[in-house]
Amino acid sequence: MADDEELDRVGDVDLVGGEPTAIGPGGPVAVHWMKGRSRSYAVGGRGPSTKSVLSIAVNDRCDVVVATIAIGGDAPAAHAEAVLEFLNSDLVLRWAQTTLGL
Repeated sequence: MADDEELDRVGDVDLVGGEPTAIGPGGPVAVHWMKGRSRSYAVGGRGPSTKSVLSIAVNDRCDVVVATIAIGGDAPAAHAEAVLEFLNSDLVLRWAQTTLGL
C-alpha cells in the first residue's frame, strides 16, 4: 500500500453501502510482517444514518489482505488500536500463514 489512493481502490468500504467520504488522510500500519495503510471514512451522508468505517489493507508481495470495520456512529480512528491488536494476534497470524501459503 503505497498511498491513500491505492487503499481507496482495494478497500471494501463500498460494501457498507452509500458513498464513502474519507475523514482524513490515512496512515501506515503493520500487521505481523506485512506493511500497509489504514484510513477512516464516513458512509451514508450526515445524521443518524451515518456509519463510520475503518479500512486497513496490508500486503505480502503481490497478495493484499483487507479488513473493513463498520463501527456505527463512533469515530473509527478510536477503534484502530483494538482492530490492529486483533489483526496482530496469533489467530490471524496462523490464518495469514495458511492462506498465503507460508
